[in-house]
Amino acid sequence: MLSPDAIVHCPRGRRACAALIAAHTPLKWASIVHGPHAHRARLIEAIGEVAPALVVNLPPSALLNAVRAATDFASYWQGPDAEDQLLDDKSVIEALRPTAEALCHAPGTSWWNEPVALTEQRLVEWYDPRGWPRTALFGGIHHLEIWRDQTTAKEARARRELSADPSEMHSGEWWSIPAFSETPQTTRALGPLGAVGLQAVEDSLGWEDSRVWNIAVRDDPHVLEIRSPQDWAELVTRFPLDVTAIRRHDWYRATGENTNWFIPDWAAVALEYDAVHLTVFGYLTTAGRPLSVRNGSTLLAGWNPDATFWLHRNHIQFDGDAVEWRRVGEEWHPLR
Repeated sequence: MLSPDAIVHCPRGRRACAALIAAHTPLKWASIVHGPHAHRARLIEAIGEVAPALVVNLPPSALLNAVRAATDFASYWQGPDAEDQLLDDKSVIEALRPTAEALCHAPGTSWWNEPVALTEQRLVEWYDPRGWPRTALFGGIHHLEIWRDQTTAKEARARRELSADPSEMHSGEWWSIPAFSETPQTTRALGPLGAVGLQAVEDSLGWEDSRVWNIAVRDDPHVLEIRSPQDWAELVTRFPLDVTAIRRHDWYRATGENTNWFIPDWAAVALEYDAVHLTVFGYLTTAGRPLSVRNGSTLLAGWNPDATFWLHRNHIQFDGDAVEWRRVGEEWHPLR
């Protein structure tokens, strides 16, 4: 069951709700949040004025823009920005609840907690001045074992070399995904909008050109679904990897918590699952929110909404040629 309460108690969920409000009152919202007289009472007043209309009508474009805003301003290597700080208040959280309820019941969000769309997967590649990346699907258990060995070696070195004082200004790896392991990542197709992976990306580098590949999924893969904070905490509890020393300083700044930090041991996860899919609602209720697990806490960071990581790449293959896309302003358009 979708939980408005979980949305408003997650920083990324609150930011999505705030984006819907801001889209209806852009000048007033900017003045309240970023002006010299930012004030929670005025913020609550603005939310109250708009929220009833949102319950009646939430257009698909506004819904997607809200998800984009939630990801655009995600940062797990520094403290919350001014808007996230304003939204992290009990009275503001309560004021946002009707908007969260509207999200849960809007027709345009009906797919936001569905399992991975196996017949509609797309892989997005980004262009940079060095050219397009290699067009191949890598990854697999061997790559994840290398990733785990490298991660544990970095953790051991950080324990030796970095201060245990979380307030010191060290920064390093802040994500909880199997980054740099060549594990393929796909998202759902969005018709004329291309793919979710084009529209909502954490820590985006401002890419203006991309190409999108159709991906065929075969052999009925065993996919783990992450739909809630409980699903993420359970995954980390079952397959824990201690990354306290290498994540301590970044995640302390992001959450204010000084604890033992854990992420999934992705090589161990791959022994049981072929892929792991994070739903959009799973993202909006979990990302950036410290969660208790055995012997410490965990943080979902760096994982984009609706993204599926294919731990065994033999279940996916390219299906046809890629389509190039270009960003004009805030919108992506196919070039053919």
